[in-house]
Amino acid sequence: MTIPLQVRNVSDDPIHGPLTVHIVGISETPAGASARTERNTGEMRFAGKLATDDVLLPLGISETMELKLRVAEATGLDAGLNFRVVAQMR
Repeated sequence: MTIPLQVRNVSDDPIHGPLTVHIVGISETPAGASARTERNTGEMRFAGKLATDDVLLPLGISETMELKLRVAEATGLDAGLNFRVVAQMR
């Protein structure tokens, strides 16, 4: 399963790259985990995906990146994804 992922700057200040999104958790159903990342890491780097000079202005939206998940056939994606976003503000 592929999910398009974008980052929106909801702060009043510009965000400077590099910006990294970490998947810190995938919630489980009573039957167990229904999804996992395709890569060994749950990290996505938005290098060059923010805007001019790798800066995301207030209310700006990044370019789209694709998050690839493997889902359980029996349940499909029946989970919540928890993210941590790491970037620089000056």
